[in-house]
Formats: sequence, C-alpha cells, structure tokens
Amino acid sequence: MATKPSADQIKAATAKIDPVAVASAVINETPELAEPLLARGAITRGVDEHGDKVYIVGNDTNTIHNIGEYVMSYQPAQNAFLNALANRIGMTIITSKLYDNPWAMFKRGYLEMGETVEEIFVNLAKPFGYSPSKAEANVFKRQIPDVRAAFHRMDYQKYYKVSISNDQLRQAFLSWTGISDLIARIVDSMYTAASTDEFYVMKYMLAKSLLNGYIQPVAIPNPIDKSNATDIATVFQAQSEKLRFQSTKFTMSGVTTHTNWEDQYLIMTADFKSLMNMNVLATAFNVEYAELMGRIVTVDSLIDHDWERLTQLFTDPDTGEVDPNFEVFNQDQMTLLENVPAVMTSRDFWAIWDNFFTMTEIYNPEGLYWNYNYHTWKTFSISPFGQAVAYTSQAWSITGVTISPTTASVDKGQNVVFTATVAGTGIINQNVTYNISGQISSGTTINPENGTLHVAKDETATSITVNAVSVGDPTKKGTSTVTVNA
Repeated sequence: MATKPSADQIKAATAKIDPVAVASAVINETPELAEPLLARGAITRGVDEHGDKVYIVGNDTNTIHNIGEYVMSYQPAQNAFLNALANRIGMTIITSKLYDNPWAMFKRGYLEMGETVEEIFVNLAKPFGYSPSKAEANVFKRQIPDVRAAFHRMDYQKYYKVSISNDQLRQAFLSWTGISDLIARIVDSMYTAASTDEFYVMKYMLAKSLLNGYIQPVAIPNPIDKSNATDIATVFQAQSEKLRFQSTKFTMSGVTTHTNWEDQYLIMTADFKSLMNMNVLATAFNVEYAELMGRIVTVDSLIDHDWERLTQLFTDPDTGEVDPNFEVFNQDQMTLLENVPAVMTSRDFWAIWDNFFTMTEIYNPEGLYWNYNYHTWKTFSISPFGQAVAYTSQAWSITGVTISPTTASVDKGQNVVFTATVAGTGIINQNVTYNISGQISSGTTINPENGTLHVAKDETATSITVNAVSVGDPTKKGTSTVTVNA
C-alpha cells in the first residue's frame, strides 16, 4: 500500500542540513568509529533526552579536526565513516527531501511493494423502473456492474552519480562548514537533479495530455489581460462549482464522478498568474486569500521544455532508442499550448508514486575517490477517473466522431474491437465512451473505454449497433452496425 508524506516529512524537505547532527548520528551508528574517537578524546559519553547513553560530538573546530585526523589516517575508519554517511544521507536526508518537488502535492506517496497499481472505479448503477408485470421475468436476469480498472506500472528507473576524492574528504574535516559542503556535494547534485527531472516529466505529461485530448477544454475571455481578469476569475469559479457535481464530462473514461473543492488545484503559467489579481480570484471563489493560494500551483511555461534532458530521460539505456511516445512539440502544438494559460485538475488526476530509492557508494583505490550513486524508481501515470479541465482562449469545437470499422460481422462467442477518432478544432477532448443497442443476451457487452465488443454464445439478435460517443460533446457520435452470424 502506498504511504503518503507526513507533515513532518514535508517540513523537513526544506530544512537546512545540520552537519554536527549528521556527524553525531554517523558516529553513534558506527561503534568501530566511536570507540577509537572516544579513546582519543575527540568525543565524550553522555545521555540524550530519553536517558539513553550516546556519544556526544562537540560543535567546535577542534572536535572536527580530531575526527578528521583519525578518519583520514586510517583507511578502515575512512571506509566506515563514508559508508555510514552514505546510509545516513540515503535513509534520512534524501528521504526527507523526496517531497520537495514544487508539484509534490500530486504524488500519491511511496509504494513499498510491487511495480503495478490497479486502480478500480465502480460507476453508477443503472436505474430500472418498477414493474410488477415484468418482475417475474426479470428477477433472475444478471445486471453486471460497470466496474472500470486502470493499471499504472513503474516506468521510470534512473540513477545519479557523483565522485568524492580523498582530497575533498580531507578538506571537509577542516571545519563543520566543510562537512556541510561535503554533504551538499553528495546530496544536492544528485537530489536536485532527481527532483528537477521529476518536475520536468510531470510538466511534460500535462502538456502531452492537453495535446492528446485527454482534458476537457473550457473557454475563457480573449484577450488574456488584466482588463479581463474579473471575467476570467468568474469562469474559474463557475467551473470549480461544476466540478463539485456529478458529471461524465471531465474525465478520460467518461465515468460519473465529482471533485470537492479541497481536491481541486489550479495550475497557472507564471505569465498568466502575474496578470491575475489574486484577491479578485479569492473573492470569486468566496474563500480566504491564504486558502486560495494553497490551491494554486505555478508552472513556468507549458511550451518551454529542456528537450535535450527530456530526450535523455525517455531513452532506453539498453537499446539507445527514444520512447516512441515521446516527441518534441512542433510549432502548431506550441501554439495550441500557448492558448492554455491554466489547467484545473483534481488530485486524483495524477497517478504518481515513488517505488524505490537507495544510496550506494564504492571506493576506487586506484583513483583515490568514492563514487556515490542515488537510484530512484517511479511510476508516472494519469488516472482515467480523475477530473481535469483546460482553460483556453482559443475557439474550439468538436465536429464529429468517426468509428472503425463502420460495419462488421462476428460469430457468437467472439470479440470485435472498435476504435474512434474525434474531429474538431483547437484543444478538444479526444475521449469517447462506447455503448451498444439491439442486443438481447445480457452476456453481450462492450467495454466502454477500449471498445471491445463481446457477443455472447446465446445471443439471438441478428444485428447490434455500436456507438462511440464523444465525452466532450455527447451530441456527437459515430455508429457501426455489427451483423451476428447464425
């Protein structure tokens, strides 16, 4: 089961590293270091606030000099110190900073076991009219519940590497600031890279979801400037209210769901946020300014991406091939994204977990340096059951739905798969849901998400109609006729 970060963990993510506390923890966890240092007078014995016996490390310069003199003069002590330091960095310092990504509120936590998450959604039960005359004929008929499932698989395994030389280690023991600098070299270069890459991938995922038509558009006044700020705020507030009501319109899967205010997040580009008056927006939402700011997430831009680094992240290390689903946006795509200054998502729209992380170290005796490696594995995905809307100033419309194949014939007990394409202009919702009519057997069903039709062996109907209905505009649909072979 995934575990979410505690308030203390989130607070620790921005806390400064205390070099004395880290060194003290390393020494207390390493008896083979502590006893010789105690004998040399570099540290003393004492008790902590719980009354437990501990080794006390002073915060003066002489203490760090004495510790450094022993560690650097005896290779086993150097190995023990750096090994314990690596464990302390990996298990405490980096663990506390796992949630320092500016979009960390969208992560669902740490997945302690397994590599795949099955997300299950049970849609609304179908209503039936009361009819005593039909009751005895229908009482034993099956009504299969509309249960949807999505699988989110671990798809991100990266590691980061930094080398620390003997000379750098020797310099670290000149002062407590040196210890801080050493830890910073190890932690900051790798953790900052990992946190940055996590943000880059999430931002790319959002932009890609917009271009793929996974998100329902909502029109805002044009031009986007301060003169329209109040009108734009009114649209935001109205849409927020709509999301609190049950709807099929704002998810990829077309399920009936809603999103409460406390689970809604408004992602704004930095340029757009500078145009909006946050007090006006707070008034529109009828909430306190501080509460509103807790629901607003800033992104630098949806069109500016570090394409070189993203390409590295999406390249298979074994084959050297770039993921075929990854693409550098062309000018037309960037123009579409430029007209989307804000996106509102539910917390459940994002399906992101930390799966595994560890810090390792190894010494190269020929090169006289230590290699530190930080491994991090993650799951990056979007939930088909989470709501999201894209605010766009560009006119958009859905003009039709094309289903394929338009006709088909199938034997009883067999399947046929349908696909559909939504046509339109601007940022449009490309999602459809499938339904059927004309069937007689309750065993004849269609998967509403992937369009797989199963014709039951006891089906007596000779023709079945398959409909692909636009989620963004249910008045638009594509229709196919299926002939059931005798």
